[in-house]
Amino acid sequence: MEIHLARNGSALGIFTDSEVREGLASGRFQPSDLAWRQGMPAWTPLAGWPEFAGVAASGLPADAPAPVSEIPWEQSPGLGSLLRTLWLVLASPRKLASGRFEEGRSFGLAYAAIGLGFLPILAVAALSAAAQEGQREAVASLLEGLDGPFFEGFRSSLEEADGDGVAFGIPAAACGALLSPLVYAVIGILEWSALRVTGSRLAFGRTVMASMTLHALVSVAFLPLALLGAALGLALPLAGLGADVALALVSLAFLALALGRALALNPWRIVLAWLMIAFLLACCVCGCAGLVGALAG
Repeated sequence: MEIHLARNGSALGIFTDSEVREGLASGRFQPSDLAWRQGMPAWTPLAGWPEFAGVAASGLPADAPAPVSEIPWEQSPGLGSLLRTLWLVLASPRKLASGRFEEGRSFGLAYAAIGLGFLPILAVAALSAAAQEGQREAVASLLEGLDGPFFEGFRSSLEEADGDGVAFGIPAAACGALLSPLVYAVIGILEWSALRVTGSRLAFGRTVMASMTLHALVSVAFLPLALLGAALGLALPLAGLGADVALALVSLAFLALALGRALALNPWRIVLAWLMIAFLLACCVCGCAGLVGALAG
């Protein structure tokens, strides 16, 4: 039967008996962590569970302090620790579970990551904007043989699109990069709300800060691939579009894995939260569009 774990008011996740035993032996879990399973009247420390008594004795004492964060930036902020943190997200996401994700350090990490990737972000924006005209023409040629109002409307919108993407894209990318940590924090609030709906009892602050920093880190970590995809889009428009889609899926997969490790959740619960948010936003957009149409009519 699955066991729910919590520490200092924050949910660590849901685990099997063997996972709890391994966590106690490795130091990931503490004997003082509160645990509950279906049918129990209250949460109790793992040290009081008979099935974990032997393992808990070889682990940390009940009054041991919380483990030191394994995130390099939280140990000592700096350029070297920032680069090591970026590598940790890709290579050792399990270590994110030890992160404190305190407000000050988290905002600093998010802005440091965006600052490190600022010039590559502008380069990706410029290359993507330059490739847009060729991509529009390639997509329009693919749709030439398709009939129906939807395809006709799509072709018309492609033909009416202007070619000033570079002039607009670079300033927009610069503003977006500067504001992205705040946007990621709002996304974190939405993710926390969706996860609460699905039954995950997570601390608000830690969830939002973890979401903000990991969104920033993953987006910057994949900038080299984004540059390659944007450059490919200049030479081969359709191949560039395919590379963009593949990169988006891969980066989302890494983000779900990293955020799941940081919050001690199954990554699929993160994906479910994203689908819920997308559905609600789509309903809001459609509802607003319908209201505007009704008022205009």
